[in-house]
Amino acid sequence: MKKLILLTGILIIFGIFSYEVFSEETRQMIYTQPYLLSLHPKSEMNICWLTGETARESYVEYGQAESLGKKVPAREFKINGLRKSATLAGYNEEPGKNPSLDVFQEIAVLNDLTPGTKYFYRVVTKSGEKILKGRTYYFKTAPLHGNQVEYAILSDFRKKSEMLETGKQTGRQKIDFIVNNTDMPDMPWKAGEWFQVKDCFINREEAGKEWFTVMQQPGESAKLLQYVPIYSDSVNQEPEDQRFVKDKGMDTDKSKLDASIYMQLFRPLYYSCT
Repeated sequence: MKKLILLTGILIIFGIFSYEVFSEETRQMIYTQPYLLSLHPKSEMNICWLTGETARESYVEYGQAESLGKKVPAREFKINGLRKSATLAGYNEEPGKNPSLDVFQEIAVLNDLTPGTKYFYRVVTKSGEKILKGRTYYFKTAPLHGNQVEYAILSDFRKKSEMLETGKQTGRQKIDFIVNNTDMPDMPWKAGEWFQVKDCFINREEAGKEWFTVMQQPGESAKLLQYVPIYSDSVNQEPEDQRFVKDKGMDTDKSKLDASIYMQLFRPLYYSCT
């Protein structure tokens, strides 16, 4: 019995500092698990994650063994434009009438990596007196030119009843990377369509099917964005205000074609992180 109590205590302590256990406090501080992006996947990997509080320090521990051993600091960016719902009953159709949500992006850049090599990593976020350590994940850098790679293409993924299962099946294919060919959330400025947000409206049938929730399912049976990088393009669904698609009075306003939220979330594919 004493051993059981001790084990339970250890699990509780681990849960306090692990992203796997999304307590209410953790949900408000950490919105996503880490996701991988890279324009130079043979030698570089950007490890990103989203937080609800600015971090006093954030970094990634990594190495070619689970013991890790190396450490690189993360740089923080403010994500502008994401909003939570005006009320628990729903969003106001006018984006500006919904309260903005504080979202911060942490990005650590791992450089000088060896091609075709497996690396283990763990993200650490310190905010105030809180210290959250993520679980250890791994990724494999791209092989040298001429070697075969496997990848999956996803498209028009938003709000589909099969999203969770499609994501899980994608992560079971032993792929090297994912290509997302447009259509992520329905309205990119709605934060609750990207990740779970406290006191934010979500349709009952869509709960648990937020984009990051689907693409970061836990467990090694589905290796998704924590394990492989994603490459995504912006076409018709990524501009922030989707009313221009249906409202002929807005379809000539080029400012409505702004895709800055999308570009911020996938910043390393568009902006320099150094």
